[in-house]
Amino acid sequence: MRFTFGDLVVLQPELLNGYASTVILAVRKHRDEIGCVSEAAVFGGKCDFSNVARLPRADEDLLLRAMVQTFLDRALCIAEDTPDGR
Repeated sequence: MRFTFGDLVVLQPELLNGYASTVILAVRKHRDEIGCVSEAAVFGGKCDFSNVARLPRADEDLLLRAMVQTFLDRALCIAEDTPDGR
């Protein structure tokens, strides 16, 4: 899987799946049940990624950006700017 940014390729897409499932669980657990999570929580490591084998931080940052971009590209989510962030 080729990233839409940089000259990078995901060689182990199952890692992307693991991180994506964690974000989906966070969305489902939203306190107001509106099915959202902030990008700051995803990129800032505030999601509980304990159920996946963590990558080194630099690699994880790239994978998280690729994951969010995949969600957006495939219309699995929308990005909305709010007073609390995107």
